[in-house]
Order: sequence, then structure tokens, then C-alpha cells
Amino acid sequence: MSIQMFGLPVSRGVAIGRAVLVASSRVDVAHYFIEVEHAPAEVSRLRQARDTVASELSTLKRDLQTDAPPELAALLDVHLMLLRDPMLIDALRH
Repeated sequence: MSIQMFGLPVSRGVAIGRAVLVASSRVDVAHYFIEVEHAPAEVSRLRQARDTVASELSTLKRDLQTDAPPELAALLDVHLMLLRDPMLIDALRH
């Protein structure tokens, strides 16, 4: 079986060989229950984290080099839209 992959090269030449998975891309997320009285503080923590990430993404977008591919700015915009989606916060709060 042969698979071709295309992308932006970081060096000249062609590489032929066997691909090896170095690390799994699975992300383990801790799940835990909180007491009802702690829920408002956790929602506040979530909003603060969302605002921090949105600020960092906005800074990254603002500081993009002028010759950066336009898809990069679009990708950052998509992430910002997801962070600003009220349904996301409502679902997490519930």
C-alpha cells in the first residue's frame, strides 16, 4: 500500500521510508464532579480561561507576518468563533 502526503517542505529533497507513530494524539481529560455550591466559581473559571485563550488567539492573529498564508488567519478566526459561541458555554455550564 502506498500513501502520498503533501505539505510545505522544511528542507530540500524527497524522503521515502516507513512512518512511525511517536506519540498518540489522544488527549486524556480529567472528569470530576463538583458540588452545586462550587458551580458558579467553576463557570467563572471557565469564562476566564475562554477570555484568556481568545486574547492569545487575537494576539497571534494580529502579529501574523504579512506573508503568512491567509488560511492561517482564517483558522484562528474559526477558533475565535468557537470560543465566542454561546451554545458552547451554555452546554458546558449545564
